[in-house]
Amino acid sequence: MFQIVIALIIQIPLALHAQTFQHIDLNNISNPYEIDYATSLVNFKGPFNTKIVNGILAPKYQFPYQAAIYIESYRGDTIFCGGSLISNDIVITAAHCIFAPPRRILVILGNTDLSKYNPTEIRVDADKFLVHHAFNPISLKNDICLLHLQQSINFNEAVSPISLPNYNDVRRNFLNNVGVVSGFGKTTENGDVVKNLMYLNVRIMDNQLCNEAFHDRDAGLTNICSSGFGRHGACQGDSGGPLAIDDKLIGIVSFGSKFCSNGLPTVYTRVPMFLEWISCNSNIRI
Repeated sequence: MFQIVIALIIQIPLALHAQTFQHIDLNNISNPYEIDYATSLVNFKGPFNTKIVNGILAPKYQFPYQAAIYIESYRGDTIFCGGSLISNDIVITAAHCIFAPPRRILVILGNTDLSKYNPTEIRVDADKFLVHHAFNPISLKNDICLLHLQQSINFNEAVSPISLPNYNDVRRNFLNNVGVVSGFGKTTENGDVVKNLMYLNVRIMDNQLCNEAFHDRDAGLTNICSSGFGRHGACQGDSGGPLAIDDKLIGIVSFGSKFCSNGLPTVYTRVPMFLEWISCNSNIRI
C-alpha cells in the first residue's frame, strides 16, 4: 500500500498532496524546460535538465532501472527529470523535480533513445507522489520523492528495478568507491540536446572537501558527493537520476554547479539514510 503522509510545512505545502493525474499524450506535450538546480527551483533557462558531460553512450539493457520523467504543471511548463525504478509500481526521484502541483506526470522506462519508440519501452502515468516531509527547497535537504505508477508494470530485458541498499550501508561512507551515474543528456555543456542515455563512472569524495565548492548549500549526513576531477563530474546526470554503487541505488542527483564542465562536485541524496522512510511509504520491505 502506498501511504501518503501529510505534514504542515509552510515552504512546500502543495508538494505533499497526492492526486490523480490526466493521461499524458506525449505527442501533444510542450517542450520540457531545464531547472537550474544549482540556484533555484523555478529558474527555467532552456530545454532539458540533462547534463551528462563527457559521458559514455549507454548500451541497451545496461540500465534497466533508468526512468525518464516528464512533469507538467497547471501553468503549462514541463520539466524533465531522471529517476530509478525500485519496484513494479514505484519510481524514486528528487523532490525538487516536483516544483509545483503537477498536472501530469509521465514515466518512460526501457528506452535508451527518447527520439524514437522502442518495442521494450513502457510508458505509464504516475497517479500519486510523495515528497519527503522534511524536504527544504532552499538547502535541498531531504531531496527525495516517490512516484506511484498508475498501474503495475511487467519486467522485461530492458525494464527491471535497481536494488536498494541495506541497513548495513547506512554506516558506510563509500569514500573513494567508484559509482555509476546515468541519465539522458547533453554531451557538452552548451551542446545540442541529446536524447540518448549516457553514463559516467565517478569517484566518491569526502563531504567536507565537497562543501568547499558550494557557498549557499552544504553536503551533510544525508548527502554523498562525487568528484568533478577531469571536468566531467560537476552535474552529470539528470536531476533525480541514479548513482549506483555495487549495483545498488546509493544516490539521487540533487545539485551541483550550473557550469557542468568546470570540475566541481555533484551532490546526491544519500539513499541509505532514507530506507525507513521508503519502506514506511511503499510496499517495499528492506
